[in-house]
Amino acid sequence: MTTKEYLMQASKMDRRIRILLGKAEKLRAGLEYHSPSLDSGGGGGNSDKMPDTISKIMEYEQHAAQLQAAYVDKYIEIDRTIHSVEDDTLREVLERRYLLYQKWDQIAAEMHYSRRRATQLHGEALKNISLNFPINL
Repeated sequence: MTTKEYLMQASKMDRRIRILLGKAEKLRAGLEYHSPSLDSGGGGGNSDKMPDTISKIMEYEQHAAQLQAAYVDKYIEIDRTIHSVEDDTLREVLERRYLLYQKWDQIAAEMHYSRRRATQLHGEALKNISLNFPINL
């Protein structure tokens, strides 16, 4: 695992949580929508599928809750790793990229650097991180 891969773990977990919660919300919205049926003369929808759908919603939400607990631990771990970088500017680049999930243009603008300079600082900052596992270079 490279340093960048290690630092990106929280971001990936955050995206996965959002996907799971999005799936649950999509299914929930489907339960609330009942299209009119020409055959029955009223609200349609298959009530036989409702328990299965509710079960799947709960499954997605439980998985998301488990991931959220792991996410908090990983986020704090990454934060501590980033705070091992002594230089304030280098640390800020890493915080903005891996804890705030900012894009390069936003990082550059907020730090008053060019995009190229921001990515150069990022490269320098990565060299200042020591992890407890072998890093593939």
